[in-house]
This record gives sequence, structure tokens and C-alpha cells, in this order.
Amino acid sequence: MPERSFTLDIVTPEQLVLSEDVVSLTVPGVEGYLGILAGHAPLMAELRGGVIEARRGDRTRVAMEIGGGFMEVSHNRAIVLADTAEPIA
Repeated sequence: MPERSFTLDIVTPEQLVLSEDVVSLTVPGVEGYLGILAGHAPLMAELRGGVIEARRGDRTRVAMEIGGGFMEVSHNRAIVLADTAEPIA
């Protein structure tokens, strides 16, 4: 059975950095790391600077270094509003 996915959008003041379907997401909240899966309850969280890691359905990973911001989770979508976001190779 394929894993359920949700849409992840990472946005900075300058641009949409990433928009794709992922099966899991880990973000650096101000109180500690938060894990998000498809169907997560609605959530608003402040983020500190650090690394966001997401896993796609094909098990590949995408990682971004962010400079803090906020995240909203609702309706099977996670939107990260980051001060800065740079891909990690």
C-alpha cells in the first residue's frame, strides 16, 4: 500500500522555494523538532533556524536550511513561511 502524501510549500519573502508532495516532514520548532505526516491535525508553529527534512514517496529526501519563520498545517498541506531557505546538497 503506498504511503499517503501531503503538499509541502516552502516560501520566503522573495519566492516559492519548493512545492511538492511528500510523505513526512520534520521541522525545527522553537520548543523542539516537529514531525508531520498526512492527515495531521491543524497546527500553527513558530520555527527557529535549522534544517527542514522531508521524505518523498520514492524515499528520496529533500533538506533545506531555514532562518526561522512559521508553519501552518491544514487540509493535508504544510506551508512553511521562512525568513530564508537554502537547499542542502
